[in-house]
Amino acid sequence: VHQAFSSDDLSIHITVAIATFDWTLAATLHRLTQAVLMQDEQSRKSVLPIQNKQQLQQQIDRAMQLLRREISADLVERNLVARTEHHIRLDDPIRKNLMKEYTRLTPASNSGPPSLRSVGPSAARQINLDTVVRAATDAEKESINVDGQSLLYIRSDTRDSILSAVAQLKKTTCSVSELRSLCADLKSNPYVCDLTLLAFAKQAVSLGLIAVVVEDDESHYD
Repeated sequence: VHQAFSSDDLSIHITVAIATFDWTLAATLHRLTQAVLMQDEQSRKSVLPIQNKQQLQQQIDRAMQLLRREISADLVERNLVARTEHHIRLDDPIRKNLMKEYTRLTPASNSGPPSLRSVGPSAARQINLDTVVRAATDAEKESINVDGQSLLYIRSDTRDSILSAVAQLKKTTCSVSELRSLCADLKSNPYVCDLTLLAFAKQAVSLGLIAVVVEDDESHYD
C-alpha cells in the first residue's frame, strides 16, 4: 500500500510491480524441498562426516524419490497462493489505517460556485466513502476543460463493472461505498474493495465525469 500526492494540476502516477526471486520456481522449490525433507526422519540426520559416498548417494536418491512423490504443480500453486494471502494480511492493517485517514476528511465546502464544489481537484480531495455522488452535468464537464473520458484510467479487471455502475448514476445518487450496489458484477468482483471505489471516485470527480452532491444541488437526470 502506498500513496501519491500532487498539486491541483493533473498528474500521472505509474506503479510498476516486479515479481522478484521470492516468486520464482527456484525459490518456491527451495522452500518446498526443505519443508518436505524436514518431515522425513532420515533426511533430518546429519551426513557429516562423509565416509561412504555410495551410501550418501542412496540417501540422495531416496530424497529425490520423496520429492518427486510429494511436490507437484498443485503444491507449488498452493504455496504461492498462501504467500500472496500472507502479503495481503500484512498490508491489510496499513490499508485500513489509510481508509480511516480518508474518512476523517470533511465534506466539500459550501463556499464558492456550485461547479467548483461538485467537480474538479478541490472537490475530489474532500471525498470519502460516505460522500454522495451523481452524474455530472454537461456544464460541469465543460468547466473542467479536459477530456475526462480519455484521461480516466481503471484497471482492466474492474473497468466494465465500475462503468456499468456509473451509468446508473444518471438515474440516481448514492454514496461512494454504495456504488457496488448499482451493479451485480461490481458487487461480486473480488478485485473491487472500498479503496478501489474511493480511488475511482476521486479520479472521476477530478476529471468531471461524476459530481459530488452538495446541499443546494440542483442536478438534472435524463
